[in-house]
Amino acid sequence: MHIISDTLQPANPVVLSAIQQEDAAPIRQIVRSALAKGIHGIDINCGPLPKHPERRMSFLVETIQAETRLPLFLDTTNPRAIEAGLKVCRNRVVINGISLEPSKLEGILPLAVAHEVDVVGFLLTPEGQVPTSLDERIGIAVQLFDVSTKAGLAAERLIIDPIVAPLAWANGLQMNRDLLQILKLLPEVLDYPIRTIAGLSNLTAGIRNIEKKTALECAFLSMMAQAGLNEVLMNVERQATTAVAAACRQLLHETVFA
Repeated sequence: MHIISDTLQPANPVVLSAIQQEDAAPIRQIVRSALAKGIHGIDINCGPLPKHPERRMSFLVETIQAETRLPLFLDTTNPRAIEAGLKVCRNRVVINGISLEPSKLEGILPLAVAHEVDVVGFLLTPEGQVPTSLDERIGIAVQLFDVSTKAGLAAERLIIDPIVAPLAWANGLQMNRDLLQILKLLPEVLDYPIRTIAGLSNLTAGIRNIEKKTALECAFLSMMAQAGLNEVLMNVERQATTAVAAACRQLLHETVFA
């Protein structure tokens, strides 16, 4: 299970200001801190970038790849920003991401095909909603796999994100129990060893008690790892959660453990 840092996001006013001012110093500091945690990739969540999307995404990619050769996840809904990032990135790239929404299939999927890069596929309805039933989520996974491969994306390039539901949702607990089943069922349903990714921070959205947040995230992270999750997008600055992720990797990795 690879650990992808999600600490670069515009909800952090420091990151937002750095993007708007194109100030490299705060971005580099956040990246260096994440690198010290033993991560395997960095998610560049820059929002939709309504102003100067090409220039600002290029700035972010250039700034981060000057610090590391790890894979970079271009996390935005703006196709112009994604294309600009693809043009300047020398690291391995993952587009984050697509879904069955027409705007994503028409504006973002062709970029992944043309540039031959990995892409995250969210299990959302064509209207952008999170389906609530297990069967519907599995059905959407099949549709997304078929649509993507028929568009020319190599099957190994698709990474499925089943969507972690906030526990604050009325049906959030059941949806996350279903997610564990989805992780186990997808390779059989798709008849392909599809890779998976999940955003752990969604689980405790709205919960303010940090001890409770940490306990819930640590427990669910272990459960997803056991269910076969390949990559987890998480806040690596939470020491306890990051330690659990590292322990999961050690316990599940097929190698000599001493």
